[in-house]
Amino acid sequence: MSDNPIQTNRLLMEMEHSIKVLNRDVLNPDIPELTMKGLEPTLRMVAKMRSTYLQAVLELAQASSDKNPSTKQIAELRNTRVCYEELASGAKALETAIKRGYLDVAGSARAA
Repeated sequence: MSDNPIQTNRLLMEMEHSIKVLNRDVLNPDIPELTMKGLEPTLRMVAKMRSTYLQAVLELAQASSDKNPSTKQIAELRNTRVCYEELASGAKALETAIKRGYLDVAGSARAA
């Protein structure tokens, strides 16, 4: 590891720039210019899955009453949670790509 913080910082800055350029070069041609209207189905899908997961938690508590949920019930809840988390993670990755300028956004100077 370099003992020279200036060299280290320079390398990190170059790396950050390369990551941005490479991600934009790879992602941008494959994903059309983004609009709120175009993003809404994705956001709605995540919200619906969140609702499904939260409903499952509440229903499980109602059904379980004073006893612990069965292994099968827990497995079903876990599957619902995994689905929700995967969709939420995808939406977050999309948000990150937008924030970092990897994708064109309708109305932005870069998209024009």
